[in-house]
Amino acid sequence: MPLEQWIGRACLLGCDALERRSAVSADHVLAWETRHGRIERGDIAVFEFGWWRKWALRPDDAAFLTDWPGLGLDCVELLLERGVKAVGADTLSPDVFGDAASPVHKALLGEGGRHHRAGTRRRAGSIRRRELHPAVANWLVT
Repeated sequence: MPLEQWIGRACLLGCDALERRSAVSADHVLAWETRHGRIERGDIAVFEFGWWRKWALRPDDAAFLTDWPGLGLDCVELLLERGVKAVGADTLSPDVFGDAASPVHKALLGEGGRHHRAGTRRRAGSIRRRELHPAVANWLVT
């Protein structure tokens, strides 16, 4: 995969206010765009749910492994229409916890598998200091 796939303008969408097991809607993305500008073709969309905080609370980090929020299918469809090249989140999956149908995974992987970079220790660590990151910046996806 070309290096350019992993480097680019990233849009950090704060989703801290979402309830457990709920989904980010396309309306959330559109509202973000009114404040920060349109998500463009080739951008990287990064969703920060604040879930990384649960990882940091050791030894009780088991909370990181359940009940996370995720992306709604309408949100993903909007991002794919916009032509984003990558989607990231600070959760273990971009799908809402417990959704065995995995609609978000299927939508993203149906685009060649290049969009999904779900939460990992590294991912959570890279966005855990959100206050240091502007809403739009250049990032390297690791």
